[in-house]
Amino acid sequence: GHQFMHNERLGYICACPTNIGTGLRCSVHIQLHNLCKHPKFDDVVKALDLQKRGSAGEHTAAVDDIYDLSNFARLKKTEREFVQVVIDGVMKIIELEQALENGDDIDEKLQNIGIEC
Repeated sequence: GHQFMHNERLGYICACPTNIGTGLRCSVHIQLHNLCKHPKFDDVVKALDLQKRGSAGEHTAAVDDIYDLSNFARLKKTEREFVQVVIDGVMKIIELEQALENGDDIDEKLQNIGIEC
């Protein structure tokens, strides 16, 4: 503990360790009328290394099925890598949303991202 908190050059760390380093939070607001009602929605978000929040941010509800999706991790990647995680994850979520909108079964797509149905 204490050795981690102090650095000879920088002094004491006065921030939560999850907010040091890159610390980038890249987010997208997206309306998900169908996927948000699917029982595996939370699993999808987690499997794609994303985090979901409500329309107005952390600890808020999603108004009109609009969610704030962002990268879950904040450390150990470059800014470019964090942004790419969000782009790739949101593209997959759009694919799932469109499939549900068309009345298609998404079990195979869920299995392809590591979610058991």
